[in-house]
Amino acid sequence: MDRHRSCLAPPPFLPAHVIPDCVVKVKPLACVETMGYYTYSDGQKRVYTDCDGVTEQRIYDPREVSYLNVFINGVLQPTCNYLVKKGRLLLCTEDIPAKGVPIILQFVKILK
Repeated sequence: MDRHRSCLAPPPFLPAHVIPDCVVKVKPLACVETMGYYTYSDGQKRVYTDCDGVTEQRIYDPREVSYLNVFINGVLQPTCNYLVKKGRLLLCTEDIPAKGVPIILQFVKILK
């Protein structure tokens, strides 16, 4: 009877001499760079700009990055809820986030 061994990566706490022979090291195909923009809702605005960021951050042009995510109060938003342009985030929802709710833009750029 032929048995197949699982070739999953070993847990990081195993010493080197315990790592199974079937573990394959894979070279990554690309590297990524992540950038973020963080602000808090004031309870009134729908448009946020670079100046509204918590620290010196910028809202990247979507054409400069591979993809982006928007989180409001920690919840990933569907693309119909926002519009991002260079230096500007527009919330397209009927409701405005309550005052103090965190708004996070995550930008990911895949580097070759």
